[in-house]
Amino acid sequence: DRNGEKKLHYSKVHTCDFDEEKVLSSGEDFYVTELDVGRGAVMVGSMICFDREFPESARILMLKGVGGYQLLASPFREETAARLRRLKGRDKKPFAILFPDVDAVRRSCRVSAKEEEILKSSARPIVLLEKDGDAASYDGRAFADNVCGISRYLGAFLPAAGIHTLLTQACGPLIATSANISDQPIPIRDEDAFRFVSPDGTDRPDAVYYHARQILRPLDDSVAAV
Repeated sequence: DRNGEKKLHYSKVHTCDFDEEKVLSSGEDFYVTELDVGRGAVMVGSMICFDREFPESARILMLKGVGGYQLLASPFREETAARLRRLKGRDKKPFAILFPDVDAVRRSCRVSAKEEEILKSSARPIVLLEKDGDAASYDGRAFADNVCGISRYLGAFLPAAGIHTLLTQACGPLIATSANISDQPIPIRDEDAFRFVSPDGTDRPDAVYYHARQILRPLDDSVAAV
């Protein structure tokens, strides 16, 4: 930590079957620890490489974005999407999907030249696109039914910050939604994000990724359709 104390030891849980890893013993769990960051205590954890591909490592991340805090999660796991809905108190409204680039969007949706132009615009809006098939999927892997339901359309958008690009390049498409209870303002202050809890008071995000830059005004995602 900032005082030089060792707070966390983590060993890769899912080792690979090549190079030196094939003879190494794997770790046993995904550990978290509390850190004093000056503004209060936060919980942090670690995850390495292949570990993120396995179900037990599926988590909900709170991320400090450009215009406020967001919640990010895998769109492929029904239980993860259901938990995200409980966190926000959001029963049925479809979630939008964050993709790394337009080529990735085309692997899930039909995209016209005009829609591509809007996706790439500086506003980075959510664009309602026709699914490429009856069910939403990515490279043949189906999104969970409770992500966007029976709608013909999928809300897709592109990274507005470098961290979005890095995360989607590493993890693939992600549900990305404002980190607020439904019908409440998007949080922009760190202290509000750290106190975020589900409406029933029983759950909270698994980790918070934030930085020291102050967000001066909230800015939620706009929605466009052609």
